[in-house]
Amino acid sequence: MKIIHTADLHIGSSFKELPENVRKIRKIELLKSFQSLVDYAKNNSIKVILLAGDIFDNDKVNKSDKEFFYDIISNNADIDFLYLRGNHDIKSLINRTDISNLKLFNNDWKEYIYDNVVISGIELDDSNLTSLYTSLNLNKNNFNIVMIHGQIVNSISNPKYDIKIDKFKDKFIDYIALGHIHSYSQNALDNRTIYAYPGCLQGRGFDETGEKGFIEIDTEAKTYTFKKFAKREIYKVELDISSTKSEYEAYILVKKKINSLHSDAIIQLIIKGKVDYDFTNLELLVKEEIKENFLYSEIKMNVIKKVKYQDYENDISLRGEVIREILKRDFDEDTKNEILSDCLKLLDGEEIDL
Repeated sequence: MKIIHTADLHIGSSFKELPENVRKIRKIELLKSFQSLVDYAKNNSIKVILLAGDIFDNDKVNKSDKEFFYDIISNNADIDFLYLRGNHDIKSLINRTDISNLKLFNNDWKEYIYDNVVISGIELDDSNLTSLYTSLNLNKNNFNIVMIHGQIVNSISNPKYDIKIDKFKDKFIDYIALGHIHSYSQNALDNRTIYAYPGCLQGRGFDETGEKGFIEIDTEAKTYTFKKFAKREIYKVELDISSTKSEYEAYILVKKKINSLHSDAIIQLIIKGKVDYDFTNLELLVKEEIKENFLYSEIKMNVIKKVKYQDYENDISLRGEVIREILKRDFDEDTKNEILSDCLKLLDGEEIDL
């Protein structure tokens, strides 16, 4: 039997950091990614999809987004959707008891059985935090999947809802289907048990870069395969131009890096380094280069011009006074260069980033 494990779709996300036109595109892509996932299941004869929480971004998602999601489920009656709510969507479920293939969980262990495959799940709340580990009883002869949403140990934001993963050891679990963390990871708990986060299906911002997708479980082969599935890549790229000798050379270096990325992606490019040449035009050159290639792009310039302050040490001017004053201070060389660079820009009437 093959099963899909997905989580953290966050349907209804606002994408506030993006401009309005791009925001609309990404919101639709997020909705359509769920339909694409279901299409994959149908094309590969997969009859069960595990939705391990945070399917919606919050409890006030647009009604049309919710209805689109539930209509996908109701129109694919040959697939069971096991939906365990997470911390973002705990109140977002609408009353669709008419959807027979939508299988839900609550704050007690609940199981769904498919021949020898048993899928057990529980939604965390204050009532079950201490009892959930001892109240789980499984038959060792079954292929046992456990669904739970939360962060493993030491959550900064809400530590009482941490999952104490070690307490699931030696409980005859084959696979723990987790949700909450937006990056894929897979680890062994004991000789039998694997626990995994599929990550989010689509990255939504520059804190969700890297490959995104879902996990395909094969209960007979006992394999758990990550399937890259994101429609659009999100890149956060840092490029150090310190080794370049001219603005043109820096531009060629940046251009080469840009050309190595997937087109039509979303990109944040951070250009950094220390150079001894004028780079006044570099940002505009790069903007022209990338604006046609990507759905959305941001450029951050963290470049410092090396200051040859020796040229000004004996200068009888305000510039010389500023440089001499800074050189008296007990700063390391990097800090001196940064301060001197900013001061010289201000003296030249240029703006600086604070």
